[in-house]
Amino acid sequence: MAHFYCCSLDYRIFKLKQVIDGWINYFRVTNMKKVTEQIDAKLLSRFRVVIWKQINLIVKFI
Repeated sequence: MAHFYCCSLDYRIFKLKQVIDGWINYFRVTNMKKVTEQIDAKLLSRFRVVIWKQINLIVKFI
């Protein structure tokens, strides 16, 4: 059975931004461009999967 999504994508992005901002401020790493680009690529890929699953879940109920 498909995974039940308990929160909206906007809320997930908001919470993720809080975690990333906190992590960056905690470590205060000066050269983070490459690390943040890698994280961004992985997050975009994962968000595409989440959105695709939500669309497929809606289509199945129609």
